[in-house]
Amino acid sequence: MSTPTPQPDVVQAIVRRAPRFRAFLVTGLLVGAVVGLVVAVTTSDPGGVRGAVVLSLVGVGLLLGALVGAVLGVVLDARSARRRG
Repeated sequence: MSTPTPQPDVVQAIVRRAPRFRAFLVTGLLVGAVVGLVVAVTTSDPGGVRGAVVLSLVGVGLLLGALVGAVLGVVLDARSARRRG
């Protein structure tokens, strides 16, 4: 006679799909840097772009992009938590 194989316990689990904040921040940083660079190049005087102007506008773009990415991540996280109810 063979012994009956034990049945595994069934465990209920809730899977919550939350956004990855690091991806939102990195994407915001990259988009902000590109936007800052484009603004610096397109609004420069005909004599050329100064390094300090480019650096400052890219820096502002980085900060604003990271802020927008973080806010978007928090909003999507709250929205996904609300859907779970």
